[in-house]
Amino acid sequence: MNLSFKEKSLWTSLIITIVIFGYYFSRVFSALNQPTVDTSGLITLFIGVVFAMIVLEIVSHITLTAIYKKEANDFNDERDKLIELKAIRISYYILILGVFQAVVSLLMGKSPIMSTNIILLFFVVAQIAGDITQLVYYRKGI
Repeated sequence: MNLSFKEKSLWTSLIITIVIFGYYFSRVFSALNQPTVDTSGLITLFIGVVFAMIVLEIVSHITLTAIYKKEANDFNDERDKLIELKAIRISYYILILGVFQAVVSLLMGKSPIMSTNIILLFFVVAQIAGDITQLVYYRKGI
């Protein structure tokens, strides 16, 4: 399968996002199910995850750019912009659903830290859905 630089970049970001935030949410939601929640530990975990995400994204994209120098310099055309806009639209709907879910959880008496992590979860799911949407549209040839 011959992938464009944009697709390689999307795959890299998608894998990093799934691995890093998969780890984060497995730790957070198991901690939130405990009788007492160590919020400082969760904040430290979040900061560590964000730092790891930034470092991995920078290193992976520098590596991709170094390996595929010629492809990396290609500019986005109208097709790239259209694909990105379609992905943003899908991500937007998922994000709106997440905000609604977080508000409902607050109204049902859940803790603010739970609602905050619900919003964060939907941010991540929206990002993943957007990346997958772009990959599908690139493969379909839109």
